[in-house]
Amino acid sequence: MNENFLLKSDGALRLYFEVAKGLPIIDFHNHIAVADIKTDKKYENIVDLWLNPDPYKHRLLRICGVDEHFITGDAEPIEKFQKYCEVFPFLAGNPVYDWSRMELSAVFGIDDEINRKNARMIYDKANEMLRSPEFSNNGILSRFNIEYQSPVATLLEDLSCFDGRKTAPSLRADDLLSPTEKFKIELSSKSGVEISDDATYIKAVCVMLDRFSASGCRFADHSLDSGFFEDDTYGKKTAMLVALGNEYAKRGWTLLLHIGAKRKTSPRLLSLAGPAGGYAAVGEGFDISKISDLLGKM
Repeated sequence: MNENFLLKSDGALRLYFEVAKGLPIIDFHNHIAVADIKTDKKYENIVDLWLNPDPYKHRLLRICGVDEHFITGDAEPIEKFQKYCEVFPFLAGNPVYDWSRMELSAVFGIDDEINRKNARMIYDKANEMLRSPEFSNNGILSRFNIEYQSPVATLLEDLSCFDGRKTAPSLRADDLLSPTEKFKIELSSKSGVEISDDATYIKAVCVMLDRFSASGCRFADHSLDSGFFEDDTYGKKTAMLVALGNEYAKRGWTLLLHIGAKRKTSPRLLSLAGPAGGYAAVGEGFDISKISDLLGKM
C-alpha cells in the first residue's frame, strides 16, 4: 500500500496532497474508551490495541469460521493474532482489509504482508514499539493532528478527562429509553434526584445532561434498531425519545439517529461479547412515515 492508494486521477492527487492531507481531524463520534483516555492506557500487546476492541474484525473472524475461543475467548494473544493473520488474505475486497493495512502502516510503519507466515514477526515488531511511551493511547492519538474529538460516553460515566475544547464527550444514550432498575438507582444517586415516575426520571437525566454540556458535549446518539417502533409498547420509548430530543435541543446539541441495524442477532454472542460485539446484521427496511412522525413530535 502506498500513499496514492485509491487516488486514481490527477485531480484526486491534487485534492488530497495539496488540500486534504494537511487539514486537522475533526471527529464528532468515535469509540475510544473514556477510561483509556483518562489513564493514557499502555497496551500490553498488539491484540490488546488492535483486535480485542474491534467488533468489525471479530465479525470477519466469525464469518471465516474461526472458533470463538480465538475471538473473545481465553486463547493466548499470539494465538488470536495468528488466527486473524491466517484468515486475512481471504478478506480482500472488504474495507477492513484495507483499514487493517493502513492501521499497521500509519501507526507502526509496518507494511509487510499480513498473513500467517508473517504473524509472529509483525506481532513482535508491534509489541516492541508498544513498550515505548509514544505508543500509549494518548501518544498514538497525538500524532494525527486532531483538532477536536468526541468519544462516546454513557450518561453515568466519569467525564473528568474531557477538557471541553479539544476533547469533549458525545452522549451514547441507548440505555435511556428502557432503563433498568439498577440504572435508575445509580442515576438517582449521581443526580441527587429521587426517581418515582417518568417526570422525575427525565429530571434526573437532565442533571446529568447539564454535566455533559459543562464538559463540552454537543452530540447525543440513539440506535433505533430494526423493530424499534414495533416493540414500542404504548409508545413509551417514542415518548421518552421525544422528551430527550427536546432536552438536547435546549442545549444546542445535535441528535444522531442510528437507523436500520439488527444488533441482537444472537443471545449467545450477546452474553459473550456484549451489545456491540460484531454480530449485527442489516435490519428490515424502516418506515419513513414513523421517523417523520417522531421528528414532527419533537
